[in-house]
Amino acid sequence: MDDPTATVVVTINGQDYAATNNGDGTWTLADNTVAALAEDSYSATVTATDTDGNSASNTGTVVIDQTAPAAPTIDAGNGTVITGTAEANAVIEVDVDGDGTPDLTTTADGDGNWSVTPDTPLANGTEVTATATDAAGNTSAPVSDTVNAAAPLVSIDDVVTSDTTPALTGNVDDPTATVVVTIDGQDYNATNNGDGTWTLADDTVAALPEDSYSATVTATDTDGNSASNTGTVVIDQTAPAAPTIDAGNGTVITGTAEANAVVDVDVDGDGTPDLTTTADDVGNWSVTPDTPLADGTEVTATATDAAGNTSAPVTGA
Repeated sequence: MDDPTATVVVTINGQDYAATNNGDGTWTLADNTVAALAEDSYSATVTATDTDGNSASNTGTVVIDQTAPAAPTIDAGNGTVITGTAEANAVIEVDVDGDGTPDLTTTADGDGNWSVTPDTPLANGTEVTATATDAAGNTSAPVSDTVNAAAPLVSIDDVVTSDTTPALTGNVDDPTATVVVTIDGQDYNATNNGDGTWTLADDTVAALPEDSYSATVTATDTDGNSASNTGTVVIDQTAPAAPTIDAGNGTVITGTAEANAVVDVDVDGDGTPDLTTTADDVGNWSVTPDTPLADGTEVTATATDAAGNTSAPVTGA
């Protein structure tokens, strides 16, 4: 107000109130002067009249708001950034050490979004509490969230196969984590099955030449925590050497093969294995027919390696 001697009257809710002209370009209507107003929005008109009887008026808005805003939402995430939503333009106070005193303060934007960044990331398990205070000074109920800074546990199963585009599998302890497999320089989105396992479907990986590959699986949870683990994928399309076989006197059949190969033995000539065993770590194997084989019986064996490749047959008698 530009007249230090003008009289000032404020009209609100149909009542006039004489205000104080402070003589310094401002005027004041003291607290508790206006009759109590119910919660609502009011037009308030101020009229200044100088000593010559000239007057001018202006109108503003007075909002009486005694309703606390809704509690904000809060996501403590992994403790690096805390985010949430609240009433638009509300002041957000965040307590990160549990003493009831705000440690971080910000203001929600026009859409109600807010975020604060602690000076140092908060430890896993820290409980973070936030309140929202509106323009009228009403404060919401508090709301809390707990920092999740623990990365998921993830693993990948080693694979030995003749399939150049193999399925890959493994375990993950977070049913909502995203899972990505990296092999031969390429990333592939795997399926989190939600039951503690993940799967990368057959024929998803680009065809791999015969070789041994490192495959890395990375799991990332909804708070941005991630962990990786590495396994081995062996593409093997080479059949093992044919085993050796000694039918002996028909009571025990023995031989050698690729270490740990599965040895199938046909004793009746129909092409279907009658006896199966696994070669030991140095390649020795043996099978015992239920009854000794007759003299002159022709016995045939094949060896199948871990990748599923089968050798040529070998026969003994």
